[in-house]
Amino acid sequence: MTDGHGKVPIALRLTDVDEERLPIFELEGEAVFTDPRMVVEIDFAAANLVFPTPGEYRLQLRSGSNLIVERRILVLQREDKHDDTNTETGHH
Repeated sequence: MTDGHGKVPIALRLTDVDEERLPIFELEGEAVFTDPRMVVEIDFAAANLVFPTPGEYRLQLRSGSNLIVERRILVLQREDKHDDTNTETGHH
């Protein structure tokens, strides 16, 4: 991020596309800009995410009520692979 001034609250949020449910996660942090020309990087870590249904989701980076950037994510249903072992030969 660039063009910030001083301490800036940052939130990374993952939500369904229509924002009808509670966010899947929301992580908060703070970016500190000593100069608006500097580039600030923030790392967020999220693990063991569970998407309630397939569909579109939004990954949003916000500062307060301001949306900085948003990326859409398409979540697909994973098909279970069946064991295709040939019962006669025992081979796959």
